[in-house]
This record gives sequence, C-alpha cells and structure tokens, in this order.
Amino acid sequence: RCTGLSIGYPERMVAEQIEIEIEHGSRVAVVGDNGQGKTTFLRTVAGALEPLAGTLRWSFGCEIGTYAQYVYTGLPEQCTVREFLISKATKDATVQTVLDMAGSFLFRGDDVEKPVSVLSGGERARLCMAGLLLGKHSVLVLDEPGNHLDGETVEALAAALNRYRGTVIFTSHDRSFLERIATA
Repeated sequence: RCTGLSIGYPERMVAEQIEIEIEHGSRVAVVGDNGQGKTTFLRTVAGALEPLAGTLRWSFGCEIGTYAQYVYTGLPEQCTVREFLISKATKDATVQTVLDMAGSFLFRGDDVEKPVSVLSGGERARLCMAGLLLGKHSVLVLDEPGNHLDGETVEALAAALNRYRGTVIFTSHDRSFLERIATA
C-alpha cells in the first residue's frame, strides 16, 4: 500500500502523491512513456530506493523478488546453469522441478551444464528469470522482463508468470505481453 508516496532522487522528484493498494495475487502493469518514472517506482517498491515522502507498506511476511534490466551482468561466472538454479530454488524444490523450470526457459539437455561464462545476454536474462521463479517470493517486481528475450522465451515467461501464484508488479512496452499478464 502506497499512501502519499513521492519517488525520485535527492536532487529530483519524479512523481508524488502516489496512492495505490495492490491485492495479493494481482498482476499490476506499470505503464507510461520512457522517462516517466516506471523504473523509479519499481525500484522504490522493491526497496532499492527510499521514498522521498509518504508511506510504502508491504503485508507481513512478503518476500520480494526483483528483476531489473541488466541484472544478469552480475551472475556467478563459474556456476553452471543447473548449479545456479539449484542455488536459487526453495529448499523443498526437487531436482526435477529445477530441470523443468530450466527447460521452460529453453535450457534443455546438455544446456543445463553450460557455465554462465559462455551464456549470451539473452541466455543470462532467461537464467535470472528462471532463478527468480524458483525462489520463495510472494511478490515479483519485474522491470522490462521481456527485454533481451526472443519471442519464444517471452512466451515461456508469460506462461510461467500466469502459473505463478504470487503478486507481480511489472513494466513492459510489449502490448501483447501486457495483455497476457496484467490483471490491473
């Protein structure tokens, strides 16, 4: 719940008096032109930026997972795809669950043994998203999750997000993706 929320940076306010309440399980699309504050809003609700004014409150026990543009640049180079996904999965996830998620993001067969160091930018983006969906998050905050992904992977991502039972707050310029995911 945001009440009177102002977002931005110490030297520049981006938006103010934001009032929003998001119900659990909603898929909220944050839309607007470039430079209008979508990423600043997502960074604020995810806790990466402090609000300039107002309040931002999460329900008790919310676990927030984030996907930011270019997050994939900080992946552990020495890990394999499988090792990375296992490290991100919940404790009760089976190896088969991890492999199924890898497969849904187009890491099939021997691809799961590729080291991160040889993955392309698009493959790294897919790996980050798969890891995020394997985690124990009740809320996902996704900034342009379809960027750097090919059409087949965007379809896989949309299907995975539609199966996800938590709350999703995201931004995208892909109208088809927005229509498939957003409920609010």
